[in-house]
Amino acid sequence: MRKENSKFETAFLSEAGSSIQNKDYFAFVELDDFACWVMADGLDTDQEIESAELVVKSIIGQFLEKPTMSRRKLKNYMRKAHKQLQIESKRFRLKASVTVVVSNYSKIVWAVAGHTRLYVYRNDVLHLRSDDLSLAQTFANEEKISLDRIDTHDERYNLLTYMGMPNKFNPFVSKKMRLNDGDILLLCTAGLWENVESTEMLDAVTEEKDGQKLVDTLEEIVLSKQKQRIPNYTAAAIMVNKVFQEDPKKRTKIFKRIALALIPILLLGGIGTFFIVKDIKQKAEWAADMVEYSNNGDTYVEDGDYAAASKEYSEAKNAAKRIKDIVHRELYAKKQRITHLIAQGDTMLGEGDYVKAIEFYEKAKKESKALEQFSKEDLDKKIEQASAVQGVLDAMKDAELKLAAKDYVAALAIFEEAKKEAIEVSYTSGQELIQEKMTEAETKIAEIERELRILDAEKLEKSGDQNEKMNNLAEAMTDFAGAQEIYQEIDMLEKVLAMERKITKIQELMQSELSEQQQETKVSDADRLEQKGDKFLASQNYGQAIASFSMAQQLYQDANQIDKAMAVSEKKALAEQEQTLQQASKEG
Repeated sequence: MRKENSKFETAFLSEAGSSIQNKDYFAFVELDDFACWVMADGLDTDQEIESAELVVKSIIGQFLEKPTMSRRKLKNYMRKAHKQLQIESKRFRLKASVTVVVSNYSKIVWAVAGHTRLYVYRNDVLHLRSDDLSLAQTFANEEKISLDRIDTHDERYNLLTYMGMPNKFNPFVSKKMRLNDGDILLLCTAGLWENVESTEMLDAVTEEKDGQKLVDTLEEIVLSKQKQRIPNYTAAAIMVNKVFQEDPKKRTKIFKRIALALIPILLLGGIGTFFIVKDIKQKAEWAADMVEYSNNGDTYVEDGDYAAASKEYSEAKNAAKRIKDIVHRELYAKKQRITHLIAQGDTMLGEGDYVKAIEFYEKAKKESKALEQFSKEDLDKKIEQASAVQGVLDAMKDAELKLAAKDYVAALAIFEEAKKEAIEVSYTSGQELIQEKMTEAETKIAEIERELRILDAEKLEKSGDQNEKMNNLAEAMTDFAGAQEIYQEIDMLEKVLAMERKITKIQELMQSELSEQQQETKVSDADRLEQKGDKFLASQNYGQAIASFSMAQQLYQDANQIDKAMAVSEKKALAEQEQTLQQASKEG
């Protein structure tokens, strides 16, 4: 009984915060050999169906039927809960984030879909934190942002995988991790981790060694922030006071069971009996080896280490061959080949030969049909991953050809689509290479656009020069101003200054032209007034004549027409003289 020989204590709290309804849900079960903890955060607004509760109960129910630490089966539990959520999505799309932790009281395996989290503290230090399946986590993994910025980043709620999503559901399932005495496992929803800083969480773990006090302290930290809106928050602390110690004599017990099963075939009789017993003992050891190698291989398959599994199955096959167990020899030979094919596919995948990787995976899938141990879904995922990456590479080749043909706009469009696909399949190195190529294409496009803008500016400048020669000063001013604006946009400062000088020159010419026009107008007005004065003088209307001559004289002077001013001054004097004589005659 593993549970009786270990000590795990679980404490939790779950509150609605400032909301009316609490969409979080937590449940756990501890059996004799396995334990399971499930925490979910409802992401929808449905008031009737509790998505988090539905998911948690589904997973716990499946676990109770078939308790296991198998990564493949745990992923199947998650997928069945996901499908159930989709089936229940009648009025609204039900959505939930979930984290599952399974333990055999000495190791744990965890699974995540969304942004509920698992923290593992060991010796008062954060030993592990599960990754969110969010865009913010992707940015952190790509080193675009630091890890500590995830908790406040705008994209922390932009989930790439979650329960109830319409697209393909692919939760994360970890490899097995061994526990130590004194470890603290902390499960929490986003409402808690976004309101408790990592340093505050570590301080709480360090100070409180009682599970209930720990979660209460975390709640106090959330409430102490005195935020106007507090989301649902849930925390569960699993205090690993004592882990189950594996029996080092397990292998010996297996050997004894096999040996006892073989003893009845012993023949009675002196020396013969001795050799038969010795032979049976050797076979029992080989049989024990076979079982142990087979179990090791199965464990490595669950962990996804197919190269190691292939070696173990090879040893199991050899042991079966020694004891002349044809059935198991063929079984382990088949398992060895399947794991070898998958391992070869993984190797090709790592080396970037995705076509070869797909070939190996397809062969492994074909040969493993009769063996439930090998997940068809996992192999399909590997094939899909390799195919998707190969698709990205093919797109990159097409874009490279466009780049070589100097069709930079088309190349950039293909690169952008390829980058989206690379992000979807987590092809990190491909993303970096694509970004470099996109930068190259964008630089080329910018250079071409700059050259086109320069041509536009030069055309305007040339047009301005021609208009200046033709004395079309207004048009020249417009052309030079347009050219100057373009040169300013593309940072050609010398050209900007040159256009400024040309604009200033045009302004001066226009001012000069305006002055000349004004002068001509004054002279024309003066001539008209002088003519009127002549008529008034001839008709002996001397007062009107004097007034007309006076204004004409002033305009001639303003226009710097000195001769005309003097001439009209004489006329004015004559009119004044005649006016005097006229007045004297009237008086006489």
